[in-house]
Amino acid sequence: MFDNFVDIVGFQLEKVHTGVISWLLDSRNPTVPESDRISLLSKLLSNGMQNDDIASITPIQEYSFGRRRKIDLVVKVMMKKGDTCYLLIECKTDSDVDYEQLQQSRNAFLKEDPHATCSFYVLTLGASQFTYQHMAEKIKELGFNVLNVSGTRKKFSGLSLEGKNKIYDVWCNALKREEERCLNVDKILLKMESPWDDRLRVRGYRLGFPLFYMYYAKLRENLDNSPFKNWAIYTGRNNPVMNWQDGWIKNGQGEEALSLYWEFNWNSLILKVELGDKDHDRWGSLKDKIVHLCKASPVPGRQPASREGTWVSVYKWEFNFCRTPVTEISKNTVMILEDVHGRLRSL
Repeated sequence: MFDNFVDIVGFQLEKVHTGVISWLLDSRNPTVPESDRISLLSKLLSNGMQNDDIASITPIQEYSFGRRRKIDLVVKVMMKKGDTCYLLIECKTDSDVDYEQLQQSRNAFLKEDPHATCSFYVLTLGASQFTYQHMAEKIKELGFNVLNVSGTRKKFSGLSLEGKNKIYDVWCNALKREEERCLNVDKILLKMESPWDDRLRVRGYRLGFPLFYMYYAKLRENLDNSPFKNWAIYTGRNNPVMNWQDGWIKNGQGEEALSLYWEFNWNSLILKVELGDKDHDRWGSLKDKIVHLCKASPVPGRQPASREGTWVSVYKWEFNFCRTPVTEISKNTVMILEDVHGRLRSL
């Protein structure tokens, strides 16, 4: 059983983390030394402020613009000279980082005060830390700083509270344990019966999407050392997905062009087609050629059951994350792509 309030309440709950951060920064909280608050703000605002500069620090959780728009945490810093600056924090644990949400939050806040001095952060404190990489440049251009678990630990570590306050110590320890879970997920899975093994829960893993996101990140690390780089991890509505961003192939011209693409979906590498309402007769003959190519792959796979829809699976290769090391899965993925992907372009 957990002896850590963060894990007991739920590491995946964003309010747990924004609550502790709010507690650390609130100048009305006598438990936290003023020097610790100033140290944190100096790291987050990067303006070298001193104790004498600040009149008050007021955190507001779930800062609201009405019913539809909220920011997870807004910290209002009033200076003795009369000016005010703001720290805006969006917190993600296991859900995807959403570029549009960040853009809307930023725009909504600046609409209220166009001349506000603001620092924007996204804290990605769980499996969410693996979902922003394909948008990293756009997020940076928007003005947001992204902190993953390691980055957050670095920003918030080293306070004088360390070893003296249970709330602070337990939260920092929870972040450390999450970092270790992510680092070791592939090794831990090799000791399990399946990715749904309840022993994973005992170790603090959140089963389903979060666990698969963590594993995909390990797989992506390996694939980034191959010619087949640039994989994006995100939710495919009902499935965890890792899509090869550079692997989309258009077949045909104009509105009737079909798009072939590669993705990991749960434990399978799948070649898919974006079909929609395109010419199904043309697709039928092309599909036979593609399946023939895939069957000749040096890594055995299978043709899934035929289904209708916009995104259709053409061929899949299933892997066992609990029986096969991630390095071998990466090696087999590279073999499949080397053999099949280039030949798809010539169809």
